Amino acid sequence: MDAVTTLQTLLLNTEDFADMLIENSKGAFTLAMIQHQLDGGFCVTWDDEQIFAILPLTHQCDACGNIHIGKGRMLACRDCKTSHYCSRGCQKLHWKAEHKMRCREQQELSKTHCRVAEMCLKLLSILCIDWEDPSSPIEAENNFVYNILKERGYSEHVYVPVCDGDALCFVPMPVETLSWITTGYKEAPPCTEQVPCVLISNMVLCVPVWTQLLDGDPVLSQVVKMTRVSLPRVG
Repeated sequence: MDAVTTLQTLLLNTEDFADMLIENSKGAFTLAMIQHQLDGGFCVTWDDEQIFAILPLTHQCDACGNIHIGKGRMLACRDCKTSHYCSRGCQKLHWKAEHKMRCREQQELSKTHCRVAEMCLKLLSILCIDWEDPSSPIEAENNFVYNILKERGYSEHVYVPVCDGDALCFVPMPVETLSWITTGYKEAPPCTEQVPCVLISNMVLCVPVWTQLLDGDPVLSQVVKMTRVSLPRVG
């Protein structure tokens, strides 16, 4: 399958996403709350030929965030094969900093889940490239994502990619939602009005992906990826 078909097949749509939050939170998330978050999302249309043509040529280092376009594949972790690096130095730094704690978990994820998460991460990074000065870092202010977040005033740090009609939409969610989702909804659902803001400078992608069990029933698996995309200061 090509990238568009893969994402459309395996990602949730907005209705599935809303149903998942409402059902698993036992109503703590309401349609009005979810719609508010959907209004803050930013989208890539499925017919954006330029972006989806660049996607398979794009590789990003999980340590420093360096992006290579059309320069061949990066080094991959020998064990999980899902983390990539532009140099051995970056690989060693990332291992000590965080990857040694996540490598086994990533080995247990299917290659398909990891591929979908990587696609979403790279699409986000492509949207953050300043094409007038491609040598500038993705933290630069002159990019689509930075400016749209600043314009709409959302300060959430977790973004969930979902299918929304003719587009892939990155939906902002409160950072407290991340721990709730990744524990399989075992903790009490967060009440955004009472939970203090957690200061995080980078965006985090939480990617819910459909998968099939042996009996054919669809289930969800979440893949979490920290990005190197800096959030704007809001307010």
